[in-house]
Amino acid sequence: MSVEILAADKTTLVATIPNNQVQLDSEGLNLIFYYNFHNFPVGKHFIRITSGVKTYIHLLI
Repeated sequence: MSVEILAADKTTLVATIPNNQVQLDSEGLNLIFYYNFHNFPVGKHFIRITSGVKTYIHLLI
């Protein structure tokens, strides 16, 4: 599995969340990750979650 932060164009990779900072909750329904967004550029970003052959891209709020 990989978790990545994308720019507004949904193709430019801004950051990759290390796997040791990504977890599932005890029920396996919620994805939990932490990342220091302190130096992140202001603007719209998307999160791309890839697991196996499936990829999901969603607006990061």
